[in-house]
Amino acid sequence: MKICFLADVSHTNTWNWVEYFATELAHNVTVVSFNTPRKKTETIRSYTLDGIYSRSKLKYMICVPLVKRIVRSIKPDIVVGYRIHSYGFTAAAMGVRPLVLAAQGQNIYYPFNSLIAKYCAKFAINHADLINSWGEHMTAKLIELGCPATKILTLPRGVRT
Repeated sequence: MKICFLADVSHTNTWNWVEYFATELAHNVTVVSFNTPRKKTETIRSYTLDGIYSRSKLKYMICVPLVKRIVRSIKPDIVVGYRIHSYGFTAAAMGVRPLVLAAQGQNIYYPFNSLIAKYCAKFAINHADLINSWGEHMTAKLIELGCPATKILTLPRGVRT
């Protein structure tokens, strides 16, 4: 399967997830990010968006046409937006399907101090086909933001037993 992640590839949680899909499950994985990968690998292809895009919080909106061109060239079977109101918004604004969003920690649970961030979260939620929530408290917040429970898969991350 060809999977395209829109995510902060410098973040440990992102890298662990991406690496698992590429090495353990042998999927063809590409990551589009505003950051440089944590390490280079032959199994994961990455695109780093830099320049004017990396300087502003509005980058998630401004970069939609560029990211859409990149994703179209990849022709993935599925797109994953990692974090709801940032990369998830960008993925949703591109209109790609199927779209999976990953809701984790502060990006969905804590109160929004920005109406723009709240709008972006709601927009992404409405356009997602599936949302992976890492906990029941995040699932409740997603429902509060208008997400149907049928679109949510609550699958906590943690220590492998």
